[in-house]
Amino acid sequence: MARAFDATDDVLLNSGVAALDTAKDWLMWGWMYQDDWGEAGLADMYSMYTGGGSNYAVEISGRGDIAAGKAFDCWQIASGANARYTTVADSLVLNKWQFVGVWFDDSANKFNGVWIGDLNTVPTKDTSPQNDSTLTGTRYAVAHATVGNLGTTGLRTVNGQLSDIGVYQPTSITAAQAEAYCIARWKGITPPSTDLYGHWPLNSGIDSGTSNIELDYGPNGYDLSTTSDSTRPSPAVGPSLAHMRRFGGMPI
Repeated sequence: MARAFDATDDVLLNSGVAALDTAKDWLMWGWMYQDDWGEAGLADMYSMYTGGGSNYAVEISGRGDIAAGKAFDCWQIASGANARYTTVADSLVLNKWQFVGVWFDDSANKFNGVWIGDLNTVPTKDTSPQNDSTLTGTRYAVAHATVGNLGTTGLRTVNGQLSDIGVYQPTSITAAQAEAYCIARWKGITPPSTDLYGHWPLNSGIDSGTSNIELDYGPNGYDLSTTSDSTRPSPAVGPSLAHMRRFGGMPI
């Protein structure tokens, strides 16, 4: 299953998630299906914030506003220069389930791997980025996280669906491990739970207004809640069911 977003104000929010250490390696994965390019051409898959509003520390989005070619755009913010990685031109497309895995390498102060796949294609590492910059200065701390929107401001909302969002943070990650974890998650295999920061399949099917909850299947219990009743389960078949047919099991 998947979760639908309306490109206006839909957001899944978790407050008080400071357990993510932005001064360490981390790996994020997720599935995105865009009906359109999102609000103002930007569609935030997953973001982490220093506080309220749009003061973000980490942002992973689908960018339809890049003239050189639509792409996945990854940021980690710091007091000096920001780390940014924008995938190869036209790597992001509409009306198709796409998987993306993103690795921030703390030892290199940059994103050292972004893997893209779809329902029928094993994720492969992007090697022709439009942007690839290195972070300098102090990383921003995390106060809360959102799925499908840039913070609580109603900006950069996804127009389409998201599924199976997760963040993994061991002490360190090698390039080989990052790729192996991305491919494993694409198949529906979850990384070791002891280092799993959060995992939101977005398939709970619960829809009850402001009490709407998406459960965290990781060990920390970072459940997501919606601030808008229009964020509801999608009627479309998400990547989980498609992968049941392909691999014979349901990812959780």
